Amino acid sequence: MFNSIKNKLRPKKKIVEDEENGLSNKEQVISPVPSSNLSIEAVSERDLKFYEGGVRERYKPLLKWVGRLGFTAKAVVYGCIGVLTLTNLSGAPTPNGSEGNESPQGAFLLLGGIPKVGKSILVVMAVGLCMYIFWRMWEAITGQGSDASFGKKKNFFRYRLSPFVSGCVYTAYAYYIFQMLFQTAEEQQFAASSQEFPASWTKTTLGSAGVGIIAIAFLIAFFTQIINAITGNFIRDLKTSEPDARKWEAFLVHTLGRIGFAGRAMLFGTMSGFFWDSLANRNESGNKNMVAAAVGKLSTSGGGRFFMGLLGVCLVIYAVFALSNVYYKYFPTPPPSRISAFNNEEVKPGSITSASISGSSSSGSITANANDTTTTTPNVNGTTTTTPNVNDTTNANDTRV
Repeated sequence: MFNSIKNKLRPKKKIVEDEENGLSNKEQVISPVPSSNLSIEAVSERDLKFYEGGVRERYKPLLKWVGRLGFTAKAVVYGCIGVLTLTNLSGAPTPNGSEGNESPQGAFLLLGGIPKVGKSILVVMAVGLCMYIFWRMWEAITGQGSDASFGKKKNFFRYRLSPFVSGCVYTAYAYYIFQMLFQTAEEQQFAASSQEFPASWTKTTLGSAGVGIIAIAFLIAFFTQIINAITGNFIRDLKTSEPDARKWEAFLVHTLGRIGFAGRAMLFGTMSGFFWDSLANRNESGNKNMVAAAVGKLSTSGGGRFFMGLLGVCLVIYAVFALSNVYYKYFPTPPPSRISAFNNEEVKPGSITSASISGSSSSGSITANANDTTTTTPNVNGTTTTTPNVNDTTNANDTRV
């Protein structure tokens, strides 16, 4: 009987011993490393290739101002397109052949036609668009904004392909402005027109396929913009998404954004319909840009004119929203969940780490010094306590560059 009771008590004793050992192991984990050279490698920006990890920490202050200048130029472009759309309805004259040319090229004609200061404005716009291109391409190459909660395909489309395409489009705009600086007014207007396009492409099977691809591309752009307008995906890129943001301010900025993205969806949807229609009716742009030709077709009916007026107002609102992004938008673009897809680390948008301020960069590892020692003291109750000596130090070189 006594033996059976004794056997029942043995497992409990072993559990107590295991708990003591577990406590001892926990103490050993948090206590300094024993005397040895030990280096714990951490995932740092130095461990990632140049096309991974997003914009490097030391370049973020620079990119913030590059992005702000770029968005200012973008706001001016959309504002001019909206104004030209409205003036087309009202019949108000605009300078330098921009009348009835509701397009980016028409916007540049409008700005360049301002007496005395037109060419200077174009130079400023060229610089601003170059800043926008630089910002978009930099983020596309580095995958800035890639989110740990997204799949590879979604991250690629949203943070690689989308900014790259945007950068290419604005590269064409900047090239046109540089051309304008050395052209006469007549040459500028001729370069802004799309002439027989897209009808000239529909004469061959290959050209018709190209027109179809462009129509599909604008259709995809339509859906991406309308999704932004409905879901508010863009909000997480703004300071107004933070809990401490003022509610009225957040409501105003977010409402402007939703209306503005709806306007862009209307524009891209109009472009897609224009190209689909061109496959059957062989539409020509004439002395206008293809964007203006697509928008101009809306003026042939009462409903189309109403839609055209709504489009102009929404594009002006988007210009106001884009201009507000100069202050409210985070540069560089943060992951929506604030967790990076490259190293699963938390991202604090708009913040600059102490490592980037001090400019110190090292091996990107946490290293324990070789002279780290511990003292083990036996207690009266039979347990032992591990205590670090005063000269124990830890050198953390986990810096972000």
